[in-house]
Amino acid sequence: MDSGLELRTSANRVLVVRRRDAEDLVLTTASRAEQAREASSVTARLFVALMRHDQHAQDVVTDVLPEVFPWVAFLSRQEVRAFVEELVSTMKAADSIDNPAPVAQVIDSWRHTAEVLADPELTAVLSKSTDADFGPVPAPCPPTHADQSSDFATHWSRATQTPAQPGRTYRGHHRAHPRSHQPGPART
Repeated sequence: MDSGLELRTSANRVLVVRRRDAEDLVLTTASRAEQAREASSVTARLFVALMRHDQHAQDVVTDVLPEVFPWVAFLSRQEVRAFVEELVSTMKAADSIDNPAPVAQVIDSWRHTAEVLADPELTAVLSKSTDADFGPVPAPCPPTHADQSSDFATHWSRATQTPAQPGRTYRGHHRAHPRSHQPGPART
């Protein structure tokens, strides 16, 4: 059966177009895309509301987070709570603009933090206090496909090139990319 015909005859199917020179494309019907967006939005809004109004729910989510994100084992309990709080607030904001990218960025950022904390030598290098002035920070570059790589070696090499400010701890993603935001909250 022709893939195009199959897609036209079913509102529940998607077609993945594999491209050699660029990211794959996913084709679906507009109604199916709207259903997926609505389901995601409702789930996010329910989760955010539950987390904002029920301390027990916050505790349960913090307790089960290692099942969803095993790498949180390298974060302290306080850092896990900070991750949950940032994730919830970002989910709410991202839903309001119908863009899931900020949620993925928060998860990626905290995963890179865990990668750094899992390596005592790297943690020591990045936590080292310095009074030196390392000169002006170059203007951010427009993102490229290569910048979106989650390759640990790339992040590690970038992270070791930028010194930490005294008294500040940087989360991995913010620390690793030249187009970073403000540094993350200080951790103890």
